[in-house]
Amino acid sequence: MDAPERTQPAVPGALWLGVGLLLAGLCMGAVALLVADWRLAPLRTALDQRPPVLVLDLESALSDQSAEDASARLAELLQMARELGEQGVLVLDEKAVLSAPRRLVIVPRPEARGSRP
Repeated sequence: MDAPERTQPAVPGALWLGVGLLLAGLCMGAVALLVADWRLAPLRTALDQRPPVLVLDLESALSDQSAEDASARLAELLQMARELGEQGVLVLDEKAVLSAPRRLVIVPRPEARGSRP
């Protein structure tokens, strides 16, 4: 009696189907991330060109404070304005710019001052 011939076990079709679905899912996820990044690019550009603006009413915030409390409160508010400016927010008082992102501040060169005819 001859022994039955041994063959390599075939990989079940369900395994190949699972691998195919996994690869398809990964590809779809990568495409979705690329499309989302592409769609958000104009928003990033708009935020760089036109940052969020916050108007801080210092007069009203300090009106009911004593002199000592007002100076401490003013220091807190100005620190908050600086932190917001570092995060990209343009912080305005009713009368002045309190803080702005560095990319929006124009500092004239010393040699350019007074050189206009």
